[in-house]
Amino acid sequence: MADSIKLGGRSYTHEVHQYIPDSPTPEAHTLETWTSTRSSASGDKKYWIIYIHGGAWWRPMITASSFSLTVQHLISSSNSEPHVAGYASINYRLSTPPPLPQFAQFVEPDNPGRNVKHPAHLDDTVAAIKYLQKTYDFAGNYVLAGHSCGATLAFQISNDVGLAPPAGIIGVEGIYDLAKLKDDHSDIPMYQYFTESAFGSDEAAWNLASPTTQISEFGYAWEKAKVVALAQSDEDELVDVSQKEVMWEKILGSPVEGRKDIAIQLTGKHDEIWREGEKETQLKVTIEQVMNLLAEG
Repeated sequence: MADSIKLGGRSYTHEVHQYIPDSPTPEAHTLETWTSTRSSASGDKKYWIIYIHGGAWWRPMITASSFSLTVQHLISSSNSEPHVAGYASINYRLSTPPPLPQFAQFVEPDNPGRNVKHPAHLDDTVAAIKYLQKTYDFAGNYVLAGHSCGATLAFQISNDVGLAPPAGIIGVEGIYDLAKLKDDHSDIPMYQYFTESAFGSDEAAWNLASPTTQISEFGYAWEKAKVVALAQSDEDELVDVSQKEVMWEKILGSPVEGRKDIAIQLTGKHDEIWREGEKETQLKVTIEQVMNLLAEG
């Protein structure tokens, strides 16, 4: 399904793709793309920007479409737009909502797209990126950006899944240590609930899934990126800055010659990062900084 839209004074094609054919959960296995047909000078290095939304692995109201405002701002930007080949945003299967009365309306026990556990979210994300790489033939010329649990997914991708690693990877208000997140919010049961919903009750499994403590003999895609960025706001009311700090230690402890590691200070609350901004979202600001670093070479 595709439609033509005007953004930044130019014509773009917005398209919804089914990245797993004949999926029993077709609404979960979709992604959105925004592409322009304008010509570019030969030899230009252009990148796809691929976004993974957050929502604590379960919130159905946060979808791939949450990237649309940031896309509009990026397209209007003279700084990053010349270096972009296209934009994409991924939907993936979700876990069961926390067992709290206020979330009862979202419980769908018969919907297989709303009752999965790790690594289903990650498997879907990898499948979507593979689909994009095959469809648009951009290999490793892409930047992977994830918000909240989307950042978790971005940093969970290992090197043995058949993906060309990204040129840049961005974690925004990310969750990187599951047990620490639960412990730091021990007075709020919801953190325990949604983590168990997505990863089970065994905290040893949480450690194996956390980007700060996961282990793979093949290594992880983020380690091979040219630019690795962590962005965090001190005003985030849901994921505090200590998550960024422990992941930053992990990144600095895994140096790669030539890779640029940057920490970006943002402003605003957790979902304001992608939701708010008359002229630019904080997510747009973050992506633009990474694109500028890639353009420098």
